[in-house]
Amino acid sequence: MKTTSLKIHASEFLGDVSAEILHPENIKYILTLAHGAGAGMNHPFMTALSNELAALDIGTLRFNFPFTEQKKKRPDVPAVAHKTIEAAILKVKELFPSTPIFSGGKSFGGRMTSQYLSKQESHTVNGIVFVGFPLHPSGKPSVERAEHLKDVKAPMLFLQGTRDKLAIGI
Repeated sequence: MKTTSLKIHASEFLGDVSAEILHPENIKYILTLAHGAGAGMNHPFMTALSNELAALDIGTLRFNFPFTEQKKKRPDVPAVAHKTIEAAILKVKELFPSTPIFSGGKSFGGRMTSQYLSKQESHTVNGIVFVGFPLHPSGKPSVERAEHLKDVKAPMLFLQGTRDKLAIGI
């Protein structure tokens, strides 16, 4: 298994963000893996998930959003997050042109990925993987955050815990 640290150029305005590729020797798929609102790409959960996927020959490209790079507490607005996700997908396509690409993330990262892909006719991404989809803000059950999912053309996989307070039904 090979680990590569790199910078991804999100845009002229946003600059670069940190990223890390975990590349198994016999890679079958690659997943762009966006972090949640409360922790960056090197959070122990994110690195453990990448390691577990690598054991299954699934590579990952973990990356930070600009707010994490700038050590801000408030997550980026969707337009900034979407631009960063787009840059990560394009970097994976450039580095692994013949490997099937999936995209997704933990909580905020998965939601921003699906919002971005709901507006794209992407033939690059084979599916979205959600690790804890934040259906609503804490303590405010609703389904508005899921409205855009009807416009997503790619297959979606939701991995959700039974005690997740951001996904309890209304």
